[in-house]
Amino acid sequence: MAIEMLRGSQREGKNAKEYVQFDTIQKIRTGDSTVYKNLAEGGAMNSCFRGDQGRMFALTNAKTDTRLFRKFMRGLKKK
Repeated sequence: MAIEMLRGSQREGKNAKEYVQFDTIQKIRTGDSTVYKNLAEGGAMNSCFRGDQGRMFALTNAKTDTRLFRKFMRGLKKK
């Protein structure tokens, strides 16, 4: 997923011919995550629960929700 996002960032964007902006690239991750969470394999392993103040929390084993991938996304946003 990280490589796909990096390659996607090198396409010609609307505002700059050299790259695509972060918000556009982030949609790749969002789409992949949505598909994974709705699959039978992904959905069966996911769990949700509510906190004390009604806030919803989700436990998932999606590859885009790991600590390493979140750090990658933070670095990508800074660049």
